[in-house]
Amino acid sequence: MSSWQCVFLLLGGLGVFLHGMEYSASAFRESLGDRTRRLLASLGERKSLSFLFGILLSILSQSSTVAISFAVGLVDSGLLSLSGALVAMMGSSVGNAFIVLFLSLGIVRYAPALLVASVLAARFGSHEVQRWSKPLGGIALVLTGMFLIRVGVHPLISEPSARELLLFFSSQPILMGGAAFILTAMLQSSTAIMAMGVALAASGLLPLKATFPLVLGAYLGSSITVMLVGMGKRRHARSVAWGTFIYRLLGVVIALPLGKFYLGLAQRLSPLILYEMVYIQMAVALVNAALLLPFADLLSSLCLGLVPLEEEPGEPIYLDESLLPFPDVALALLSREAVRAANYLEELLQALLCGGESDRAQNIRESLGDLLEACLRYLSSMAVPLEDERLRREYMNVSYSLAMLKDMAEIATSRLWPVAHALQGCDRLVAALLETLRNALGAFALGEEDFVRNTKASYERYVEEERVLRSTLVGAIDGAHGMKRLSAIMTLSGIAKMASELAGGVMMVEGREQANDERGG
Repeated sequence: MSSWQCVFLLLGGLGVFLHGMEYSASAFRESLGDRTRRLLASLGERKSLSFLFGILLSILSQSSTVAISFAVGLVDSGLLSLSGALVAMMGSSVGNAFIVLFLSLGIVRYAPALLVASVLAARFGSHEVQRWSKPLGGIALVLTGMFLIRVGVHPLISEPSARELLLFFSSQPILMGGAAFILTAMLQSSTAIMAMGVALAASGLLPLKATFPLVLGAYLGSSITVMLVGMGKRRHARSVAWGTFIYRLLGVVIALPLGKFYLGLAQRLSPLILYEMVYIQMAVALVNAALLLPFADLLSSLCLGLVPLEEEPGEPIYLDESLLPFPDVALALLSREAVRAANYLEELLQALLCGGESDRAQNIRESLGDLLEACLRYLSSMAVPLEDERLRREYMNVSYSLAMLKDMAEIATSRLWPVAHALQGCDRLVAALLETLRNALGAFALGEEDFVRNTKASYERYVEEERVLRSTLVGAIDGAHGMKRLSAIMTLSGIAKMASELAGGVMMVEGREQANDERGG
């Protein structure tokens, strides 16, 4: 086999390996139903088990990077706390060492047979067997890629140029570590780089002294992928990404003065460089976890400090999934989140009707629907408290209010936004609308009758102002602008009517509660 054939086989094996990892992670997520995902999240919420949760995630997804990315997603959706995710991240680093140990075993020679078995299971197995055949197929692809890498690397033993290149890198620890760091960041997988190292070590092309910088470079490089995954997500998810980078950077700093110790320990545990490299990686991961695990809460606080507190309109700040089993607390949190959404709606209309479009208004327009959707999902996940009449009425109140707010937000962000400029000069109508909305939101937030009466009075003023304005438009609609103004008035009328109904609906629920209490008395 020529050198170029070896290189192509090696690169092809690397491609199969990376595809297998991606496929395995995707199949792993698909195989987890919502109930299983919540079970994993509840496991991660327990601080004592979060470390094992991270190891399990890493082994199942065949990658610590994928496992941490999965944890970032759980944090982003509110299913996992920041401290729990950081502890799980520490566990995933240890789990990754077990993956590399598994890849170093001779089982990879049976990978093609495992791949055939997964294909047969997917085609001819039962529904449950087919469901789990995908993760099995992903693991089989990973092992097949590793098998091809080994086949491609082995003939390079006889190539002087390959030996000289590796000897050059081996004599430059910083260069070796830097190359491993860059390749890991590019390939988005430290496991792939370690798999390459395992294959090189098994073929005798990688000296022992070169394994240490290779391990450290890959260890730190995998945090770059997590940083990319965390970009654009919520504050706690970004904090997990920063925590991963800091944790692994500290791990490298801790490991550097212990290099000779790690090398000596690996040599005592195994005479083969192949396993010595694996043991070095395990030692780095375990020592780092042992030293930093007690400081997980401190790391959590540090990471929150690194991520600026920028309240995003579309990001819930009060909803807590772990409190869903407690309806009284969950409803209180949901009410606060709904009031926050209502304030954003008022701010959007104020900016749209009085100040014109702005970056802030555009941000609210793009995010308000996401916030209300999150509130509705939280509400649907909550068990209706049928046994408690007060909580049941409060549930109804919040349900009705959220539905009204969602309808008003959709009108404001889709129908009113393009034509709002046509209301310039309609200051009295706009003022009556904003006053109606403000009183309605006050009734929703505080549940006081004064706000309901004020809403009714301001809505009557709005109706009168609209009647007067419409009368001036009769027979005077001049082209496109006049039609836009009429369309804007009709759209505004829908928002005003919904605001009035919002306040009335709140009092309707409150009135039923008072009547029931009187009957009970």
